[in-house]
Amino acid sequence: AGGLGALLLALWVIASVEPEVGVTMLTPRADYHPDVFLVNDARGIEPGRYGGVDDLITLMGTNGLEWHRSTATTLTTGPDGLIAAAAVVILKVNAQWPQRGGTNTDVLRGVIRRIVEHPDGFAGEIVVADNSQEFGDWPGNLDRDESNAEDHSQSAQDVVNDFVAEGWDVSTRLWDGIRRTAADEYDTGDMADGYIVSDTLDPQTAIRVSYPKFQTAFGRYISYRYGVWSAVAQTYDSDKLVVINMPVFKTHAIYAVTASVKNHVGLVTTSLATDSHSAVGRGGMGSVLADVRRPDLTILDCIWVLARPGSGPSAGYTIASRRDQLVASVDPIALDAWATKFILIPQIIENGYDYSAYHNTQDPDNPDSVFRRYLDLSMNELLSAGIDATNDYSAVSLHAWAGSEGPAAPLPESFQTDKNRFLTFIGTNPGEQTALRVTFSDLPAGFESWNGTIMWVGAPREICENAGQNSVPVDECGPAPGLPSRTFITAPLVCEAHYTDWSAEGTVHVYAPWIIPGGSYHIQAIQEDDDPSAEENYSASLITRTGIWGDVASDCTTSPCGPPNGAVDITTDVTSVLDKFKNLPGAPLKARCDLEPELVDHLVNITDVTYCLGAFLGDTYPGPGFPAPTDPPVCP
Repeated sequence: AGGLGALLLALWVIASVEPEVGVTMLTPRADYHPDVFLVNDARGIEPGRYGGVDDLITLMGTNGLEWHRSTATTLTTGPDGLIAAAAVVILKVNAQWPQRGGTNTDVLRGVIRRIVEHPDGFAGEIVVADNSQEFGDWPGNLDRDESNAEDHSQSAQDVVNDFVAEGWDVSTRLWDGIRRTAADEYDTGDMADGYIVSDTLDPQTAIRVSYPKFQTAFGRYISYRYGVWSAVAQTYDSDKLVVINMPVFKTHAIYAVTASVKNHVGLVTTSLATDSHSAVGRGGMGSVLADVRRPDLTILDCIWVLARPGSGPSAGYTIASRRDQLVASVDPIALDAWATKFILIPQIIENGYDYSAYHNTQDPDNPDSVFRRYLDLSMNELLSAGIDATNDYSAVSLHAWAGSEGPAAPLPESFQTDKNRFLTFIGTNPGEQTALRVTFSDLPAGFESWNGTIMWVGAPREICENAGQNSVPVDECGPAPGLPSRTFITAPLVCEAHYTDWSAEGTVHVYAPWIIPGGSYHIQAIQEDDDPSAEENYSASLITRTGIWGDVASDCTTSPCGPPNGAVDITTDVTSVLDKFKNLPGAPLKARCDLEPELVDHLVNITDVTYCLGAFLGDTYPGPGFPAPTDPPVCP
């Protein structure tokens, strides 16, 4: 999709999601920091399982979220675990579209494998389910020949059949077949499959909330809202029903992003006068999450992603991008915000799109983007119901898989902001001596000859955040009003590897004459005892980028100022640098405002303001009076 049609759809969505008069927009608790679990370079297929899923579950257990519920206590098992031995588990996949448009069936196999490996012996049932609203290959959407898997012919039904052959109660269910059937709950005596539909429209999102009730292939009665129904006891068991949401991560031609929240369009019915699809833009899926059930866990499938603004939700083999990442959280709002910022947007850029292509659609930093508008309204529904959620990706507590072998990649800054003259990362590999290699990968016109240059992050040091001080003793640093610290950590690019425990340094800002605006740099870790000439010894890359020349901030009504927005403006960028020069409260970090000289001096003075003003007036880097950077050294 694209062109005029996509534009008109986007404009329609923007018009449809304006909060109605009287809607009170709530804010998340300041002390709410949901866990987000990230597996990079996910290990792939192993006999009967998927290595990346195993690592994800280990990562969750290491950080207190246990997979299996049992009196036995292990790293991934405990009394507060997600899945009891007799649980009925719904795996809510995306099955509407073929090829890379649906949930990865190799990952699906890995999740089912870990469920049935319950230490108490799994005696429950697993249902792989979706409502594709009779689109795609209905009724064969779970049994198609072109699936998202290493073996394209491996459908979700094939995976389920393999577990049934092993003797497990595993089945598939497409709710499409009951989407037009209204029903009542089991406790009214109605035992038929169908959809429960609210009698009234949600007062804020104007959706008529709906959810399925159905009998499984193995005879159990399920109300998605209330849980497993016992015909004998005439009661529901809510705790016995576990829902794991398993969307695939994609751009969307109408709603910009389809992931954890949007995947619930495959739960509700768009029939029966619910207005469900249109209500997405008004926060309607948030109404469903708040009124019906929030998944116990969402696992976002980022093995392959669709990262093409104007395209989606269909995703062919040739246009998807391989990421080999899995991300999970209990909070679907936080998960979507974080993953869009740190997975989808970087891949969009990697695919050759510029800022203008995604700013009004996918951009999580633009509160008026199509994605943010529906995400914020969905979050508001959860907060209104007393359910914690956040759209602030910087508020999450990120846990990244370091792997059983080799070092972990550095992490992005939690409120990742592209800077003009610095690269920023968070150190990883606690207790390990590692060095960090930087590869120049995609520099702007005039500097292409530097691409492929390799250097190393040198020894870190502490610098004053105060605009007029740099390397004085840190206990003599002046104030930095409105910022969390009077100092920050900086490190140069050098030719010789510097081994240290980078996790002890926290957030590090890297500087050098060859870090220039509009560039892309890859940072990888290597352990001290490993051969640096062997590529397999390096971690995955953290891709860091620098912003356009002079673009340091956007909205400065909060502290610190909002991230760069792809344009240079006198009332935000130039004023922000001037405010930093004056050390005013709310001014940005020094690493965002220190633009000159060729080797930045860790000071913000009137010259920095002048160069920012020149950028506003149309000067390109390095600008009049700015010495052209010399070529980087050829390091051994």
